[in-house]
Amino acid sequence: MTNSFACRVYAAPAQRRVGKMPEVRSSALSARASVRPVWAEAAFVAALVVCALLLRLIGIDEASLWMDEGYSLWFASQPVEDLWGPIARNEYNPTLYYILLHGWMELFGNSVTAIRSLSAVINVLTLPFVYLTARWLVTGSRSWQVAALAAILFALAFEEVYYAQEARTYSLSVLAIAMVIAGSVRIFQDVQDAQRDARAFEVWPFALLGAGAALAIWSHYTTVIPLAITGLFHGWFIYKYRAALADLSPRYATAAAVFFFFGGAALWNFVAYALPASNDFWIGLPTVVEVIDATSLIFGGSMMLGHWGLDVFVRALLFAPWPLIGLYGARKARGHINQSSLVYLLAISIGTFVAFLIITFLGKPVFLQRIVLPSQLGWIIVCALALLAVDAHRTQGAVAGVLVAIFALGTFRYLGDTASSVPKEAWRQAAERVAEQAGTNETVHVSSAGKILISYYLTRLGRSDLNVKPIAGPLRAPEERPAFSTQTIRYFDRVTPLMVDAFARDLAASDATWMIMRNPEGNAW
Repeated sequence: MTNSFACRVYAAPAQRRVGKMPEVRSSALSARASVRPVWAEAAFVAALVVCALLLRLIGIDEASLWMDEGYSLWFASQPVEDLWGPIARNEYNPTLYYILLHGWMELFGNSVTAIRSLSAVINVLTLPFVYLTARWLVTGSRSWQVAALAAILFALAFEEVYYAQEARTYSLSVLAIAMVIAGSVRIFQDVQDAQRDARAFEVWPFALLGAGAALAIWSHYTTVIPLAITGLFHGWFIYKYRAALADLSPRYATAAAVFFFFGGAALWNFVAYALPASNDFWIGLPTVVEVIDATSLIFGGSMMLGHWGLDVFVRALLFAPWPLIGLYGARKARGHINQSSLVYLLAISIGTFVAFLIITFLGKPVFLQRIVLPSQLGWIIVCALALLAVDAHRTQGAVAGVLVAIFALGTFRYLGDTASSVPKEAWRQAAERVAEQAGTNETVHVSSAGKILISYYLTRLGRSDLNVKPIAGPLRAPEERPAFSTQTIRYFDRVTPLMVDAFARDLAASDATWMIMRNPEGNAW
């Protein structure tokens, strides 16, 4: 195996300058294939996918659906033709996820488990692409070890588990970017592999790149950032190997054709219907603590940090060293690492993260922890490269064990105590209270957005007799006052003057009423 490593030859510096292809020497691909039978790797990945899915289904229905999931539920309940048409022109996020959820609910119903399980299934479909990306990045006998560790870390990553239990489109965007990354890494590997010449390029990695990009643009509007980074990197790569352009061009044309055929409409909608950010979504410049928190969340942390303390330093010590150790391992095994792929993984991870920090500073509606999920893919693989930093098998096992333990810590803490570690909005609890105490045909006042979830839970609780009324106006009024109660008025949480006025009108009409509003501070109902 050492000889096959030594035979892997990249282009000489002079060739790089003019973009010539490397000479054909020996088969690094066959070396990889001989390390472990394909069926054994496929069985391992399949078993890990099943385990990851079971992990994501643990407690998936514990927390109440929250506001954004209510929107998913409402959109998915609409006719499919409207999701392709009128609704698509009024929702700035693409509607593909809602269409998939519509079909999923037709098959499995609209229970909380059924609604959320689609995201769990989509999320675990990403795992094979993570495995393949790491497999193609590293050559030789340790390739499968790095790939296996990367796949295990993905299965355990807190952020992936958390958003796999949420009926939103983020898992779909992660899958899409994983396809883009896998296709890109395979393309870079094919071009730079000493066994191949330009005429031997396979078309399918380019088709995978185009299909992933199309799925990405259909999944979430923020995927344009990692897609832009990918496009720029491929532009540089084409320039570097411009002497092979005659052979590369038709392949990249295939990728572009697949992208525009499947994703052209979504790209047009993004350009045509992009909406300016509202001041209501202004998010200030992240503090150092918030940056540490967001970074550690990418690696598997589960607690939100609000101020300096011991947790900040523990978080920094736990998560900061591993990408650096991985980069050291990549440098140590330089002859066995596809350098273009490694630089690309760093570019898409760091670039996406920095881009979202900048956008956040500019005040756009970006919520860092959930939208930097695609950047996690590259970081996980870079962390897995830490195996290459050591040679002794026992030390490698220790490195893998520590990494797995760190990633598992946040996830199992979250799964073991969902209610306290990551609080959700308590729409279900509010509906349960009303269903238990309200008389027949009483009126329930709720914000326009909250009506979706309260109506959903009241129906499932068998209280379809209650009249749920949406209160018009903004969800967040400029002035708020604490809730109050008397012998004749029953409601809880903070209320706006607009809600109080509507509530008073119902009282004047002698209707016994309830009022429910989302707590602006995110506390319990």
